[in-house]
Amino acid sequence: MKKNILIVLFLIVVLGFLFTWKHHGLQPRVESVREKLLSSTNTPPKKQKYAIAETNDSRTQKRFERLEKANELPSHAGGLDWELVRKTSWWGKPLDPKEFWKGRAIWLDQKAELDAQRRGRFYPPIPLNEKKFSSISEKDIESFTGGAEGSVIAYHYNDRETAFWNDFERTQPIPPDELVRKQIEVEGEILASRTSKIIRQEDVAAIQALVKSQALALNYPPEAFTDDALLSTYVLYQHQKYEGFISNGRTLEADFLLRRVAINHGLITNPPSADNVNASCGWKIAYLKRLRSRNVDQSYLAAYLEAWNLSSNSVFGAAN
Repeated sequence: MKKNILIVLFLIVVLGFLFTWKHHGLQPRVESVREKLLSSTNTPPKKQKYAIAETNDSRTQKRFERLEKANELPSHAGGLDWELVRKTSWWGKPLDPKEFWKGRAIWLDQKAELDAQRRGRFYPPIPLNEKKFSSISEKDIESFTGGAEGSVIAYHYNDRETAFWNDFERTQPIPPDELVRKQIEVEGEILASRTSKIIRQEDVAAIQALVKSQALALNYPPEAFTDDALLSTYVLYQHQKYEGFISNGRTLEADFLLRRVAINHGLITNPPSADNVNASCGWKIAYLKRLRSRNVDQSYLAAYLEAWNLSSNSVFGAAN
């Protein structure tokens, strides 16, 4: 029995490698601020040629002045911007939680991370009036990592923020985009195991159970990881990508996508069936109803409904 478990675990590692290699670029995950920070060397930056104090370039000076007034790094920033922004008066300063979270759900999604990053903070601010982990140090820490065009970025954070957001991700609802990303990843591994020449068919069920359980252990909702939910999400996602390639005349990329997916190509090239659409909506509705029964903050329900283009009436009924 122990030997069989070890074999399955080994096959999971091999399968993950093969899936990543085969599907590289198919559904890339944007690296989070946290991942960038954890991958950094954490060493002080080398002297940069663009240091504002060492240049007489008037255009560079004006660029710096614009950054100082903007109070955030523009989304199209280049290497020079990343170098200059470290010298602004606002870079890395603690963010106002009331202003930061105004009008949006509180969760650690890509937008929140990037908004914090553009102001020099590793994490978004801890929500206002949140007392959790208040005994942990809030002393500012500066950590260095690589940025655009070889520049060095200094992000700021503290130990309390680290503790709070690590706990938050394990206990609070997962952002919509991250849910779909994980579904695509898991279904891709399951499909790859079924067509692999190195995995025995008797091990496929064990692999399927294992990759699903790993997702559930990370706080992903069980409704999203039924067989129907996974397949419908995968089919709709790949169909959308395929249609995007075709409509833009990128036929080579469309053909390459079809060669990489391990399902009937008709599911990708043809309009989604009613069964797929119903399955995709079904798990979302079940999940939202469970969240509501747990009295989850209304902002999460509203964010899910908007992201999934669902109405409150279609999910909870007109009476609610």
